Amino acid sequence: MCENHFSISRRTFLGGLGASAALTASPLGMRFAYAGPVSDRRLLVLMLRGGMDGLHAVVPFKDKDYRTARGAMAMPENGLFEIDRGFALHPALAPFRAMYRNGELLIAHAIAQNYRDRSHFEMQDMLENGGLRPHEFKNGWLNRLTNILSTNPSGKENAMMIGDAVSLLLQGQTPVNSWSPAVLNEPRPKFLENVRLMYQHDAALRRKLFSGLEAAEVGRSIAVTGDKQSFDVLAVAAAKFMAPADAPQIGVIDIGGWDTHAGQGLAAGGLATNLETLARGVAKFKQGMGTRWRDTVVIMMTEFGRTVAGNGTGGTDHGTAGVAFVVGGAVNGGRVVGAWPGLAP
Repeated sequence: MCENHFSISRRTFLGGLGASAALTASPLGMRFAYAGPVSDRRLLVLMLRGGMDGLHAVVPFKDKDYRTARGAMAMPENGLFEIDRGFALHPALAPFRAMYRNGELLIAHAIAQNYRDRSHFEMQDMLENGGLRPHEFKNGWLNRLTNILSTNPSGKENAMMIGDAVSLLLQGQTPVNSWSPAVLNEPRPKFLENVRLMYQHDAALRRKLFSGLEAAEVGRSIAVTGDKQSFDVLAVAAAKFMAPADAPQIGVIDIGGWDTHAGQGLAAGGLATNLETLARGVAKFKQGMGTRWRDTVVIMMTEFGRTVAGNGTGGTDHGTAGVAFVVGGAVNGGRVVGAWPGLAP
């Protein structure tokens, strides 16, 4: 693959997951091989719901048409971190700088699905089911991937949702686990022990019950302050669940709040706050994974980008192309891939 070309379609990439179960030569820079015995490799997918403004996150500040096309939404150059091919990272993504320098961060820019109706729900459905149209499949491509992975030797589920609802990505035939910070009072240990004893010989319910109780036990070791559903909390939890030797290989976290129709801001503002939270959480996940990080990939994807020009309320509307981040110790990064179309009219 030449440096300025990104010659793989989303359909081919997602289809390959079901056909060959291998990502060993992926143009996204991931050195994964899922077939064969259970490995130490981990995949965390972060679904950025709402349509992140890729032109804000990874700024094409050397594009000759950038400032004219973006107008009031153009980022000031002060504070930008220049990377590859005339792009720069938003100042709020400061934790990503070292990852980029270390070759752990790969950026795919100007990427889009082939669907143009710009509905959040339909575009998210496509991104999660892996098809060419909304509702083409009733299950998620990550669930299908889990189905072809080798069985976890512990007998536990090999994929896990970290958050308050299982997204379509993980819905399907293959059982998955889930965990969310408790909003109710914790049950007493004696009660839980009695429940274990009650179901220990129940073939239908025992495995799921014990798996859930084990997840709850891990969850109790996570210090939760403030917003229980914040990405900081969920990222730390993801590392707790995915770092052990017999842990799930796949994890998913939903992160909302990327629909910036108003008050988007520039170096500061609503979007900058979201970007800072994203980068800080990924850094915490990396720290929590320890040596397992070298075999880990994190994919950050969103359903579409935003319009190039701003609107009348200091924001941007639903657009087409956007950006995806791929980060991890198993990533051949330190570069930006994609055929950049430029911002001329």
